[in-house]
Amino acid sequence: MKLLVCLVKFVSFNLVVASNILIFEPFGSKSHKNVFKVLSYALLEGGHNVTFYTYSTDEVFLQRGGRELIVEDLNFEELLNNFPSFFDLRLNGGWAKFNQIANLGTLTDLVATKVYDSQKLKELMKEDFDLIVHSLLFSDAFLPIIKHWDCPFVYLSPSGMPPGMAHYFGGSEEYATYPGTFTSFTPKMTFLQRVVNFIGGEVMGKMMDHLFFTSGERHAERIGLEYDTFEKMRKNASLVFLNTDVSTHNIRNFPNTVIQVGGMHCRPANFLPMDLQEFVSYSDVDGFIVFGLGSIIKASDMPVEIQKMFLNAFSRLKQRVIWKWETDNFDVIPDNVKLVKWLPQQDLLGHPNIKAFLSHGGLLSIQEAVYHGVPLIGLPLGSDQDVNVAKCVKDGYALSLEWGDISEEKIFDAIQSVVYNPSFKERANYYSTIMRDQKETPIERAVYWIEYVIRHRGAPHLQSEAKNLSRLKRNLFDVLAFLGCVISIIVALSLYVLKRILKALVRKCYSKVNKQAPTEKKKLKGN
Repeated sequence: MKLLVCLVKFVSFNLVVASNILIFEPFGSKSHKNVFKVLSYALLEGGHNVTFYTYSTDEVFLQRGGRELIVEDLNFEELLNNFPSFFDLRLNGGWAKFNQIANLGTLTDLVATKVYDSQKLKELMKEDFDLIVHSLLFSDAFLPIIKHWDCPFVYLSPSGMPPGMAHYFGGSEEYATYPGTFTSFTPKMTFLQRVVNFIGGEVMGKMMDHLFFTSGERHAERIGLEYDTFEKMRKNASLVFLNTDVSTHNIRNFPNTVIQVGGMHCRPANFLPMDLQEFVSYSDVDGFIVFGLGSIIKASDMPVEIQKMFLNAFSRLKQRVIWKWETDNFDVIPDNVKLVKWLPQQDLLGHPNIKAFLSHGGLLSIQEAVYHGVPLIGLPLGSDQDVNVAKCVKDGYALSLEWGDISEEKIFDAIQSVVYNPSFKERANYYSTIMRDQKETPIERAVYWIEYVIRHRGAPHLQSEAKNLSRLKRNLFDVLAFLGCVISIIVALSLYVLKRILKALVRKCYSKVNKQAPTEKKKLKGN
């Protein structure tokens, strides 16, 4: 009997260990892919067979035994070069966020054309998988492909929950207390801010759905791929993993099927390359500063006059500055500034001599700064960066600068404040402690729940009926409307009855007065 029990446990264990998992992520930035890469390594380490369908190769994944399929003739960075830079969008008006969404829709459609025509995808679609990991961000044009495999799938968002999407998974948008990705609001919003938050969130959500769903429908029909409604396909997700954490995101309520795994790419610092180590080794007393704008935004696209502002401000600092810069077009730079095309960001942020981090406010950069306890100067350019930086400022470990109102003095003063005011470092360390104080690491949590879904064949028992209700029904607007009608009818009837009673009383009193009037007249005549 004991032998049988052991055999059952062994077989059950190997049902998970031997699972075939597909990570489907043909669209995204380098930083977004980092989240999927970390998950792929952990799944390989857990003994799974992992296939990665993506747009760029990863040698580490291949060395660890992963199988990689690259979308043919797709250069994501070249596609991005066909669109306006983040600086152009930021500095040229208040519709930048909506322009970015429109550009993303066009970009998604270009990528979708390559993916749906991919010969490697056609071969891949002949295979079977136990589970698929699919991106929640800007990737719903590929849902007909995901449906084809007819197996459980989970969403992984390299960011938070996109606008207008929580209700698909049984959650709510919480516009009253949760600032949208397009704002710079904090949870304590004024009435007008809540109005803007609601309208903006709904418009952006509907806008993204229209762009991505339309693209997916067109390409699926073009190659003869069957699909359900996109709303239904989206709701079929077994779980949703969000790259969010209480240390870097505002508080929000989620159903059981939404799991927060924020910061799973964060790690202790490794040794720096020799040139950088030599550069920072001379900064023992005053320390050094890192300036990086992420993997998509090119600092070299920055207007020349703003470049000069930064260089002039940096030249006045006691600290050394390491600046991520993509070109060789700088003739003269201050002695305390080093330009690098590649930035080992986590290794620099984890160095004991670092004093501050100038960042665009991308989520992964903020998570790395918080993990290592480094205060920030935020320079948001779009996407979710404004609300990310606003959260950092509210929590006391960051200052924010606006590109449209920037100057040499403001840059210098902001750096001086963050470096020499100890409260910024204290608050950064406080939130670093919060981020690290978890019963398991975010990556362990993600792997556990993926294996849980495989073990329980999609885990349908976790699904809330709320996701099958319309937002009107889920928020009881229909019940409130019904009760409002009932109360209105009761009030109307009550008023009607009261009116009739009052009329009857008035009539009765009036008739009584009329009867008494002749009697009084007779008495007067008799006298």
